[in-house]
Amino acid sequence: SYWKLEDDECLVISATPPKVETWNFQLNNHWMESLDYRYFQVHVNMHMAHYRQDKSIRIVVAHSDPKQLDISGCDKYDWINTTGHNCGTMCFRWIRPENENFPHPKPQVIKFKDLPSVL
Repeated sequence: SYWKLEDDECLVISATPPKVETWNFQLNNHWMESLDYRYFQVHVNMHMAHYRQDKSIRIVVAHSDPKQLDISGCDKYDWINTTGHNCGTMCFRWIRPENENFPHPKPQVIKFKDLPSVL
């Protein structure tokens, strides 16, 4: 998928990973090249994710760390850093799912300042 964010926006992706061998989400540039994973968190997988009580995940793609907002009391999430890019591609992979009946991720672009109300 393609993503595009203004400087004051973030992308929140809600998903409930199905039973799979493994899964991952990765943010890429316009040419589908990985962003700088050496110095920035640009991906998350089933072993790194912060799962919510209902086993769902919430991925926040943002230019800035959400911790700078008042997020005390918010549920778990994983921040993916845009590394200064305002657009690019993203890929969610479910590897060898048990079946094909699973909910699709739900993306939502919001203002970064409104993030605490969504988390």
